[in-house]
Amino acid sequence: MAMREVASAGFDKYLRSFDRLDPATREAAARALAKIDNRIVDRLAEEITALDPERRLRALRVIDYVDAETDLRQNLMALLNDPDRRVRATAIKIVQLTESVEGMKLLVAALSDPDRRVRANAIEAFEDSGDARCVPVLRPFLRDEDNRIRANTAKAVWNLGSDEGKATLLAMMDDADEMMRLSAVWAMGEVKFPGVTELLKARFEGDPSTTVRAKIVEVLARISGTQAGAA
Repeated sequence: MAMREVASAGFDKYLRSFDRLDPATREAAARALAKIDNRIVDRLAEEITALDPERRLRALRVIDYVDAETDLRQNLMALLNDPDRRVRATAIKIVQLTESVEGMKLLVAALSDPDRRVRANAIEAFEDSGDARCVPVLRPFLRDEDNRIRANTAKAVWNLGSDEGKATLLAMMDDADEMMRLSAVWAMGEVKFPGVTELLKARFEGDPSTTVRAKIVEVLARISGTQAGAA
């Protein structure tokens, strides 16, 4: 009983201090608490039903830190329709939704969410599933008007095995909209398809935007560093 009280007090103090802690300390403290408090899952289940969205958001982050998403999956599913867009976006990011028909329906619905972060996280969730059958679901978003959504979708589709992702990024590089080109450069640095280094070097000279050219330099340096590290 004494240990439970100590753990409970520690959990409450941790949540009160959460916003003042740096990310590394937050995670380390959460994992330490999980080792001494066998009720932490129950406490988190209570927190994600709190009326205050800030408490729900903090609880979601702790759930991610202590890998409690499996135990709380059903509780988390309810947050996919949360009125707070930050809560929705975070819930989608940490819940494995593609294991059930219900989850897939919620994920598809999230693709139409008015908040771009929710949509982007839903696309990442499809990508993380590794299931090529998700490509047709994502295909319409290869033409999305939002540059980030279009680039995220292209990255996801490529990683799921479809050349449509590469074709979309190449088309984005020819777009008159600077933001489309910026997002395309970022995505190319993430997917690193064969020949991407040469393509970006060729595009550097011809792009009229100093911002895009700077992004190309940044991405090329990152690719070069990754390749050097792998070697």
